[in-house]
Amino acid sequence: QIRTWLASSIEVHRDMAGWCIQLLVVTFALLSASPADAYQLDKLYSFNDTSAVVETASSAVMLNGTFRFNEADKSYIRVARDGSLAIGTNVSLSVNVSKIYAYVVTLSTTAYNGQVLYRQSTSPSELASAAATIQSAFTSSGNFTPSFLFISTWLNIGVNSSQNVSNTFQCILATDGTASYVLLLYNSTAFSSSNGSFALSRFVGDSISYDLPGSGTAAVSSLSSTSNVAIPGLWVYRVDGSTILSGDVDECSTGISSCALAPNGTCTNTIGSYS
Repeated sequence: QIRTWLASSIEVHRDMAGWCIQLLVVTFALLSASPADAYQLDKLYSFNDTSAVVETASSAVMLNGTFRFNEADKSYIRVARDGSLAIGTNVSLSVNVSKIYAYVVTLSTTAYNGQVLYRQSTSPSELASAAATIQSAFTSSGNFTPSFLFISTWLNIGVNSSQNVSNTFQCILATDGTASYVLLLYNSTAFSSSNGSFALSRFVGDSISYDLPGSGTAAVSSLSSTSNVAIPGLWVYRVDGSTILSGDVDECSTGISSCALAPNGTCTNTIGSYS
């Protein structure tokens, strides 16, 4: 009887061990399937039921303060389902209109699925979070703290419900009334082309046109895994002046580059990269 009990006990433990291994394999597979080299969904600014929902394009929204873009003060903004923002000086957005193409894949309006939401924020915690990101990306920004944020979110945007690729990203406008910054947070950029044309990520003002790396090419889908501030999926720009200024983190001084970590290595910092 003891021998029978031991044999039975061993068999039960063997089954449990096998089940545990299977559970670990499944868990690892699920974790591996998530976009580890992207701006993680739970790190995005909150998008919730109180956000305004965009069906095609929002009506012009009056900002909580002026947002200076390309040396002009803007007071109104419109969020479009295609992944763009229009900012201007009057409610009709008919004059002095600038555009921010966060991630625009050109389709007929009715072809999009997913959700587009926007809201303004003066939350102390969100203002502090944006300030920390900007101060890290621009050492010249000093103690910059925005007076308000305009937060737009494109959630699971794809061509139709049968397609299993979609885009999730945010565009954050941050300003103190003088200095203005744009934070682009890319969680997923898998849906990057339509009819042979690739997504545009671009700033367009009265006297400027500035493309993010890969804009309009197949490389644009890499925006969720690359960065100009060493955080995959995060891109930070200053936009109030005559030119668009890219944020940068000195990979060499922070010791996060492979050449800086190598014995007797030399490292040269460049905007968004190093050598």
